[in-house]
Amino acid sequence: MGDGRQRMVTATIGQTVLGYGRGARPCGHEGMPAEGRGAHSGGGPRTLGERRVRTTVGTLVIKYVVIAALAALILPAVGRVTWTQALVPAAVVAVLTYLLGDRLALRALGNAGAVVVDFALALVLFWLAPVYVPGVRLGFGGALTAAGAVAVAEILYHQYLLERGVGVR
Repeated sequence: MGDGRQRMVTATIGQTVLGYGRGARPCGHEGMPAEGRGAHSGGGPRTLGERRVRTTVGTLVIKYVVIAALAALILPAVGRVTWTQALVPAAVVAVLTYLLGDRLALRALGNAGAVVVDFALALVLFWLAPVYVPGVRLGFGGALTAAGAVAVAEILYHQYLLERGVGVR
């Protein structure tokens, strides 16, 4: 192993063991031979803004996948909704609960308050699904069931966000 690679491995191990801070990573060029330096080719985000965008997109994708799975399982069982139709209100619920519940309420009210906000938003948005998704028939009880399942998932999701420091910036 060449001298440059040895330093890079040592830096990476030191980073892992010492932890240089949450989420802090060097660009990857430290200790590399001169021919490996230059344009950023590590695939990771270079700036704080890029990291925030990746974090936001990543956490929003996780939220959508969870809500879409719940909606695709629950909504067809409690109303006249196909599983593909359930994906539309799941997307609306995921985006709006992320923006209002996770980005605003989680900071201001903590986990319990944000779960209440997310539950209320999900209830209203699922209940209004027949208005913005053609062919959907869903009553208040079905919307209540789906919103309750989302609220239970939100408890775990908020803990995940708080551990990563996403909801407290």
